[in-house]
This record gives sequence, C-alpha cells and structure tokens, in this order.
Amino acid sequence: MAKKKLGQILIEMRYVTQDEVDSALDIQQQQSENRKVGQILVGMKACDEEQVAKAIAHQCGLKYCQISKFNIPAEVVQLMPRDVAVEHMIFAGSAGC
Repeated sequence: MAKKKLGQILIEMRYVTQDEVDSALDIQQQQSENRKVGQILVGMKACDEEQVAKAIAHQCGLKYCQISKFNIPAEVVQLMPRDVAVEHMIFAGSAGC
C-alpha cells in the first residue's frame, strides 16, 4: 500500500483545503529550491508547523507528542547514549506520550 501524500493527510485532518494544497504544489513545481509541501503551506499561513508535524507523524504511523509539555531532567536525558538515541530516533520527552 502506498504511503498517503502529506497534503492529502492535512486535508483529511481538516487543517487545509484542497485549493491550498494545489497552490502549494504549484509553488513547489515553480521553485528550484525544492521546498517541501508542508513548508510551503506554513509559509502560506494555510496551517502551522505543529499541524504539519502531526500530519507527518500520522503519515509515518507514529504518535505525535508535543515535548514542550514535558519537563525531563537533564540528568535523565544524559543517561541515553547519543548514538543510541539517534539510531532509534528517541527524543527527550518521548516517555509518557
């Protein structure tokens, strides 16, 4: 099964309209800097970064968690070796999400 496009997910989540996604795709095709659709939609103020992050998490089958809501002590974060955290995509604040 093919992965859904980010624009379609944002539409289904009711964060943006089809017209806004179409405009973002047009802008993307016209630009040479290869900006992502989510970046363009945020730049257009069609949605915000958090909404794009939620849609990306959904697209990847991950649970979205706003880590700023958690206060993880630095000594706890330091217990995780950096290479392990990077390899497994573990971010401070993932516990309790």
